[in-house]
Amino acid sequence: GEVEVLASRVDILSKTRPLPFPIIDPPAAAKNPETVGQADDNPRLRHRFLDLRRPPLQANMVARHRAALRVRNYLDERGFLEIETPMLT
Repeated sequence: GEVEVLASRVDILSKTRPLPFPIIDPPAAAKNPETVGQADDNPRLRHRFLDLRRPPLQANMVARHRAALRVRNYLDERGFLEIETPMLT
């Protein structure tokens, strides 16, 4: 997250409704870091694109990516091929 654009002026063209749940809640994070951005499951599942912006979920995605990458690299170094085929029914 580096700054790519530096605005000299900002005009708000329209208002928006509040998010269905907090992405980051700094006061809660200070009290209990494990509860940052926790929300009920139903709104989180309906708005998955917002839920994935929460730091705990981003950390999970990074960890999963790195684990899968290590397995793929390990198997690739030993001559295995990863082959994807459509399911035949």
